Amino acid sequence: MKRDESIDTMRGIGAFCVMWAHVGVGGIYGTIISPIMLPVFFFVSGYLLKPELKVKKFIKTRLLSLLFPWIIISYVEAYCNVSDIRRMLKNAGVIKEIGIECTKRILMGSAVWFVPALLVSLTIGYGIIKICGRWQSAMAVSLTICALTYFLLRDTEVLKIWNISCALINQIFIVAGYYIRRCTDREGIAKKIVEHWAWIIVYTVEVVVFMNFFAWEGFDVRNNGIQNIFLYLLLCFSGLFAVFALTRQWRRIPLLTFMGKHSLLYFAFGPHGYIIGRKLLALLPFSIRGKSLCAFLICVTACVAWVIPALIIDRVCPVLNGKWNMGHGEEKYKSNA
Repeated sequence: MKRDESIDTMRGIGAFCVMWAHVGVGGIYGTIISPIMLPVFFFVSGYLLKPELKVKKFIKTRLLSLLFPWIIISYVEAYCNVSDIRRMLKNAGVIKEIGIECTKRILMGSAVWFVPALLVSLTIGYGIIKICGRWQSAMAVSLTICALTYFLLRDTEVLKIWNISCALINQIFIVAGYYIRRCTDREGIAKKIVEHWAWIIVYTVEVVVFMNFFAWEGFDVRNNGIQNIFLYLLLCFSGLFAVFALTRQWRRIPLLTFMGKHSLLYFAFGPHGYIIGRKLLALLPFSIRGKSLCAFLICVTACVAWVIPALIIDRVCPVLNGKWNMGHGEEKYKSNA
């Protein structure tokens, strides 16, 4: 079975947008990427679910392939902070303190917060798909859970443990991704609609309208700042279909495809590449005007800087990239080409 590189490219676009946003992108670029940069990972995770997947295999190949690297990455991040390394060198007791604090953050789901949210949403989405079966009833149940959580439970403090409120809202992208996969596995009008390049134009128009009529500057996937769940879903799905259509046309975009294959590593360690990007830009004999352009160049440099480290880590410690069992934690998936 051949790996579908268009899905890696789609995930790579999401990883790039997340890194770009964390550098400090603003203006229209921040507005464009905010509705897609994290929902794309929920969508892809649902797309990769197999219809015949049994509970035991689902836990083994989907949940554990994220759970193990997430725990390890959380501790690696905690102990590799430069300031904390200096503290540990001065006082060995700090090692225990950092470990206890990291353990608390893992139990609360706040360490590398997006991964536990994805784990919970995968479980919820898988349950909805298994129980409902038909796409009409599954999407209806998913949308109902999404809306109820948004309006009734979004601000509940206790649900911030393991980012349950975020997972309950965004599980709809898991369910949608699963059924989109079933559409694209066979020829038909549904496949042509989903893969049509016109979604790029639709999304662009929607962003312009929202910026001008709703005074909208973007939102966080955790709290969905737009006070209307339907506007949120409209933007997210249009953006996801636009990226999906783009990657069906250009299945392989070297850097982005590579980032998609190593997305866990880029999520966890990519920010450390920003230092390299800023240092290199500082060496230029001229200044770069524009916050967004500067952030973009820093992000590109950071992405390129992490290629070799990602290859080494993937070779030496593949568990950090979700490969923990019998070679690959994530099954290879068949190409639709």
